[in-house]
Amino acid sequence: MSHSDPATQSPVLATNHAGLIAPAVFIAPAVSIAPAVLSAPAVLTTPAGWADLARCGAAGPTNAARRPGAGAFFCCLAAIGLLIVCRPAWLGAQDATAPPTAATPRLGAGADVDGQRNVAAEARLPSGLGLAAKYPGDRGLAEDSAVILFEDFSAEDYQSRWGEVRDPEGAVLRRVDLPLEGLGGDNAALQVTATLSQNTGGGLTQWFQPTDAVYIRFYVRFDKNCDYVHHFCTLRANKALRGRDAWSGFGGAGIRPQGDERFSTAIEPFGDWGRLRPPGKWNFYSYWYQMEPSPDGKFWGNAFRPADQPLIETDRWICVEMMLKHNTPGQADGEQAFWIDGQLVGHWIEIPWRTSGDLWANAFTLESYVTDRWTQHEQNIVWFDQVVIAKQYIGPIGQ
Repeated sequence: MSHSDPATQSPVLATNHAGLIAPAVFIAPAVSIAPAVLSAPAVLTTPAGWADLARCGAAGPTNAARRPGAGAFFCCLAAIGLLIVCRPAWLGAQDATAPPTAATPRLGAGADVDGQRNVAAEARLPSGLGLAAKYPGDRGLAEDSAVILFEDFSAEDYQSRWGEVRDPEGAVLRRVDLPLEGLGGDNAALQVTATLSQNTGGGLTQWFQPTDAVYIRFYVRFDKNCDYVHHFCTLRANKALRGRDAWSGFGGAGIRPQGDERFSTAIEPFGDWGRLRPPGKWNFYSYWYQMEPSPDGKFWGNAFRPADQPLIETDRWICVEMMLKHNTPGQADGEQAFWIDGQLVGHWIEIPWRTSGDLWANAFTLESYVTDRWTQHEQNIVWFDQVVIAKQYIGPIGQ
């Protein structure tokens, strides 16, 4: 389930914290808030504290609100917020996480939670059969020059072909016999079992040589008793394929990326905070350098969601495919799209993923990550099969 949850934290907390001390020196005497400033918790006055809030998703300064003089303190924060938005020259340079200004114009647009900018109906992209149609049952597909990665879990040592394996105590990932019911291929599949009292699920990550447009297709099946899934399958941009920079696209939840650091998009079920029957409906959950802040002031993944789509079915195989097209650095000409069972459901254009030509989507994580925020079932099972990363539209398995 996407983490762009509604919250009560003041939007003022999303403003730039750099340079707050200087304006406070001028404002504090005027409103007599010295006691409130002295009693303010460290979580609001240090960059490390702000980072902790971003990581844990705290609801806001509830302890401070109960202290004497806290009301005046937050009035001061609001005034400082206005000063920062206006940005007089003495406030200094724009912080990397502050909203774009006239000096750094916004490119494209942010989230699209109601599908108003979904151009799938214009059919700019193919649908139905694709590259896989040339290879019935996916046999021989791995050898096609357009294919970057192919995984059908037929080999017992499948984990050796992935760069990172998350399988807590060997209790999450299991290769099982589960045929694709007339779709071809072999009978092997990957079972991911998340057990709430023991783990958050697991998955596999592989880094790969990037390409301008990346297509990722996989088959997934949700157990009939599978509850809400917190995060699912993610494509990430990292600064490199090896070493420390190969991880630049991981982490950073609730923090807006820099344009030369990372971006990511995940295709995942959205449960509408427990309102939809689990696992919910499909959507993108995306991070990039000009994403929009959430109501709590943090930068949780922005949702891209078609206006009308059915609930995700359980207990049957579903063909899911996602595409990301890189933008020209600094321009809003990037794209993303997804297909369900070969039908184009969502397509969004004019996305400025990056500012640097050295930053590419180069790592894919296949996983089921489950937490207990909305999920109630102790055990939640998802199966994956026929995973393909390619340079062109793949489509469902050919018959």
